[in-house]
Amino acid sequence: MNWVLPEGLTSHSPEGTTFIGGAMEMMPGVSYYYVNLKPGTYAWIAEVPDPASKGMLKVFTVGPPQ
Repeated sequence: MNWVLPEGLTSHSPEGTTFIGGAMEMMPGVSYYYVNLKPGTYAWIAEVPDPASKGMLKVFTVGPPQ
């Protein structure tokens, strides 16, 4: 991921994935991001080198409405 390039957040995405945005330059604390997600598999990822090894890549699943 390289946010300084026009396609830097999507050009290295795995096939079949879509980048939907994120929070930038936030004050220390919590950032909220609201989306309406369809059932499927998603991930939160931090823009740092090797985010998985730092616990900054979280894959999660959204199930059908109850």
